[in-house]
Amino acid sequence: MARLDETTDRRTGWISDSKSFTLLGERTVQVRGTSGDQGLIKPGTIVDTEAITTRAIVNGMKQTPSSARPA
Repeated sequence: MARLDETTDRRTGWISDSKSFTLLGERTVQVRGTSGDQGLIKPGTIVDTEAITTRAIVNGMKQTPSSARPA
C-alpha cells in the first residue's frame, strides 16, 4: 500500500510481512524531479526509510513501555 503526496511528489509505501500483515516499516521515494532543492532530487531516489525494531503493549495513552508496570 502506498500514498502519493502531490505537493512534494513523494510516494510513501508501507512494508508489511506477507503472511501476518504485521507492519515492518515504511519507505519514501521521490517520484518526480520537481521538488526538493529546485528539483535536484532525481526520481527513484529513496528519501526516507523507517523500520520498526521493537514493539510493546502499554495500559494507557501516553504511557511509554519503560514506564509500564510488570504484569
